[in-house]
Amino acid sequence: DRGRETAEQLDNILEDKYFPEVLFFSIPKLLLNSNELTYQNIATIGHSGVVKDASFSPDGKYLVTVSIDNVAKLWEIEGGQWREKVTLRHSEWMVCASFSPDSKLLVTASSDCICKIWRLEDDQWQEKAAIRHFTSVKNASFSPDGKHLVIVSSFGSAKIWWHEGGKWQEKATIFHTDSVANASFSRNGKFLVTASCDGSTKICRLVGGKWREIVTIEHSKAVTNASFGPDGYQLVTASGDNTAKIWVLKR
Repeated sequence: DRGRETAEQLDNILEDKYFPEVLFFSIPKLLLNSNELTYQNIATIGHSGVVKDASFSPDGKYLVTVSIDNVAKLWEIEGGQWREKVTLRHSEWMVCASFSPDSKLLVTASSDCICKIWRLEDDQWQEKAAIRHFTSVKNASFSPDGKHLVIVSSFGSAKIWWHEGGKWQEKATIFHTDSVANASFSRNGKFLVTASCDGSTKICRLVGGKWREIVTIEHSKAVTNASFGPDGYQLVTASGDNTAKIWVLKR
């Protein structure tokens, strides 16, 4: 009843100019006061092999799935329904896919040692670049401004690419002595962290258009994950030594 009352109150101010703000802060209250929440399956995306990854675009208009059947399927929401937009192909099984923050770029990574970058132009997803590595790619993601791309390979390195003049150019390579578990940008885009099975975490900083390694944090065992806090100056690392450690950058 309290959930229904909250919904009725929202309905009464639907035309108010501050309705979006009121709605944003009312949703948690509405959910808290609702006794029963259910999920309904509204679409099923089929592949001929195991699906390895699936994610929405930041604007919520697209959905991408990747599979060991060597394809990524891109779906678009139209009229409240999810419809298959296009099938993107690699020569070997797919590993992951990730959208840029503005939802106009998509990177697909495959065990064929290639990352492909696709761009939305004239309502069509077109291949704009194919970046090759010596070994299979494990992960790829864009920086917050969409201008940089970090690609992690099973070789034990992470490479940073930069978009300039319509082309993607390699800007830096971060080396480890064992495989890299993950690499991620800080929210402000100024830092990049890599976590490796060699027990090290490396932090790079963007200075004058160049990425420079500023510190290496050593652990007694493999680092399984590392990520920045919202301000970009705090870092948390997870390790095989049964600990998670919080670090702060001192200027």
